[in-house]
Amino acid sequence: MWGRFISWLKNIFSPAKPLPPPVNPPAPVQPPAPAPEPLPNPGDDSMPICGIDVSHDEDDIQWMLVAKDPQKIKFAFIKATEGSDYQDPNFAKNWAGAKAAGIIRGAYHYFRPGMEPELQAQNFLKTVGQLQSGDMPFMIDFEVMDGVDSHTAIFRLLTFANLISQASGLIPFLYSYPDFIDSQLLNDTRLAAYPLFISNVQVVEPKIPVPWHRCTAWQYSWTGSVNGIMSNSLDMDLFMGRVEDLKAICKQGDKI
Repeated sequence: MWGRFISWLKNIFSPAKPLPPPVNPPAPVQPPAPAPEPLPNPGDDSMPICGIDVSHDEDDIQWMLVAKDPQKIKFAFIKATEGSDYQDPNFAKNWAGAKAAGIIRGAYHYFRPGMEPELQAQNFLKTVGQLQSGDMPFMIDFEVMDGVDSHTAIFRLLTFANLISQASGLIPFLYSYPDFIDSQLLNDTRLAAYPLFISNVQVVEPKIPVPWHRCTAWQYSWTGSVNGIMSNSLDMDLFMGRVEDLKAICKQGDKI
């Protein structure tokens, strides 16, 4: 099952007492969508499901050219906000451009545990606005601690995640690194309620940290390139399932 998938990956790589945790943590508004079977047959024409994640760092993106890239980019996560007061200056243009090009889009927030989660949620939700049919669940990018302790960071993360889950009706992805989760998040079992988007580059198989048993998406490279983006340091992603699985977790209906 893994052989052809691993061969594909090898070909693309260059050898290269503060706030206590809540007794009853914030609960998502609905159970996470059933995870796809681990690693569907890579020989299937629908595999691998390739995607990218972008921000203003990629400057002016020509989304129609991205959609025509031979790598068949099916989805894109687009940075919307960071913390409680920053909005990505290219978000609106990228958000509209991905939709117009037929690329499944998702918005992400760079989470700052040193800031109040309620204010961060307000910033994010106001910037993104209402989801449309076919939009992916939100993604929370969690990779810094801002000097706060683990219990405080997790409490604020869960609060933020619950707020945006309630607003969208969808369970957000949680993006992070294996070493960060192992060293800073104490492998808190409550995090398993959120589908894992793991960043683990230059490997043929991602490391899955506790408390997860699998990842839903995998950022496998920081040095990619696609048509329509003038960069050789693009974040490249895989969705670990079929196109039907990806569409199934997206927003259904026209609005929140």
